[in-house]
Amino acid sequence: MIISTKDKKIRYLSTVYVGKAHDYSILKEEFLPHQPWFENLEVRLDLGYQGFEKDYKCKKTLYST
Repeated sequence: MIISTKDKKIRYLSTVYVGKAHDYSILKEEFLPHQPWFENLEVRLDLGYQGFEKDYKCKKTLYST
């Protein structure tokens, strides 16, 4: 999992997960839900992260296909 800024600067690179690890499960393991990780950020995600806004607070959540 990679977290980057809009101008493509990498801010976080997770460890490598083998097999059928789901993106959102990895995020929840690396960044525990209900913490202010993304509170002041606009977050853009692919559809593998559906449900993000239920577990994390942020300024805005946008999904891309």
